[in-house]
Amino acid sequence: MSLLALKLMLTLSALAGPAPTGDLDPNFQVAVDANLYSAEAFRKRGFTTEAIEPAGQSPFAPPMMEVREEAFAKVEGLEAEIASFDTMDRDLLFIRARNYAPAKLRGIYPKIPASTLQQLQHVLRN
Repeated sequence: MSLLALKLMLTLSALAGPAPTGDLDPNFQVAVDANLYSAEAFRKRGFTTEAIEPAGQSPFAPPMMEVREEAFAKVEGLEAEIASFDTMDRDLLFIRARNYAPAKLRGIYPKIPASTLQQLQHVLRN
């Protein structure tokens, strides 16, 4: 899904409704998915919008399930080792294998053979 981030700054106008109370930051900004909320919808409600570049994806972001499972399938013996893992455990293994040093990964997953973890890291990093 393509994300278009919008920079929003609260402005007061007749369309914005009653004046807000309290200490609001007039330069409040938020990024939103333009597929869910169009810039026009915000302008109708008294917001000023500005297109900005979407933030890059973090290497610690959870993977798409298909991507994760495809990577896991490339590692011989891994599926048997993680058969009891739920979705979160599988995502954490994927994220950690992609980002952690081999020694740290082995410390977290001592029951998975080091050679299997090494192969997973190779698959994810190449």
